[in-house]
Amino acid sequence: MGGGPDCAYNPGSIQANLEYFHDFLQKRGSAENTVNSYLTSVRLYHSLYAEITVENLQDYKAWLLNHYKPSTVNTRIYGINQYVAALQAWAEGNSGSEVYGPRLTAYKLPP
Repeated sequence: MGGGPDCAYNPGSIQANLEYFHDFLQKRGSAENTVNSYLTSVRLYHSLYAEITVENLQDYKAWLLNHYKPSTVNTRIYGINQYVAALQAWAEGNSGSEVYGPRLTAYKLPP
């Protein structure tokens, strides 16, 4: 897609972030279905929220729980967590192996 690790991190450009995330996943060896699923998760998130904040991430999880089955919710959560990790790695200029930041926890089915 063309974002690449040599691009300057741009927190205001969703498109640049998506391109970087796509490249990040491909370089990590993710399957094409995984890449597409994670990108769908991120596009859905950004259709609802402009910024990545802890509050928005928590609201996104609640929204997902009201609209999808638990397995889909977990896939979307994992995708957005990978996105946050990738953007943080990009912003910090590292490979993505040592990233920290806001994360969502997976949905657990009640017993």
